[in-house]
Amino acid sequence: MASELHWAPLPEYEAGVLSVEKFRELAAALQPFALRGVHWEGLEDWTDTRKLADNVRRWREGTPESAGVDDIADVMLFEPGSVNDRGALPSSVESELPVTEALSLLAAPPVAAAAYVKWPLTDPSTLARLPFSSFFVREPLRPAPTPLLLRPGTFFCWLYAGHRGTGSKAHIDVLNSSAWLTLTKGLKHWLLVHGADHAACKGEAGEYPELLDAHANKLSSEAAGIPPTVRLYYHSQRPGTAIFVPSKAIHAVRNLEDSVSLTHNFVDGTNARHWEAAIKNMVGAT
Repeated sequence: MASELHWAPLPEYEAGVLSVEKFRELAAALQPFALRGVHWEGLEDWTDTRKLADNVRRWREGTPESAGVDDIADVMLFEPGSVNDRGALPSSVESELPVTEALSLLAAPPVAAAAYVKWPLTDPSTLARLPFSSFFVREPLRPAPTPLLLRPGTFFCWLYAGHRGTGSKAHIDVLNSSAWLTLTKGLKHWLLVHGADHAACKGEAGEYPELLDAHANKLSSEAAGIPPTVRLYYHSQRPGTAIFVPSKAIHAVRNLEDSVSLTHNFVDGTNARHWEAAIKNMVGAT
């Protein structure tokens, strides 16, 4: 007889109630959770896909070291008829575009393609407008110049923005870092694996199971390739909620509406040993 998978609601905490001590306990245990009631100053600057490109230009004009800069964003393009609200994500074509051009794709409904934009935030004019670089951290974190230079005491940020139906397949975050993801617009469907169950879900070739397909189609443990004892979670994220993704927690997301989110990856005392293991694996593979 096939074994069923058990999907549980993601644990939730209130932003005004969760203490630093409790957060560090959850983070060290690799427990993902949702934080409700998030009202960090500055999030309103990141809510409107129609204005994001103009906001970026305006911020940079007011920052001498940023004037004239146009970063490159990674863009996944999906055929409009292929995206939906259920099952595995369709194939996409990846491309790189100047960020203002990439963000302009999101200012209107998809015609030629549905776009999912990933923009690394390294420019001073944008970093100055990120409201959560030291959230639940005892000492202020420093920005890392690239995600591959993350180390204890540093953070790296991205903006993710996409049309309805776009998203990310199952993965873990760079160098076993932990992350906060704050939604500023839209509705995002999350599926997550407890960080301590990472090894049980990783295939022989290093691949991860299709979480979106397994959840939508109620696949059995055998069909999904996920042991029945693995702790699995689901969550529908709306603005005002941040998702904490601990080190090694496999996760997949789909935008159920046009969405904008800010992601803040970091390394601190709760995940330094996992970061160190990732660095050793990366060095050993070269």
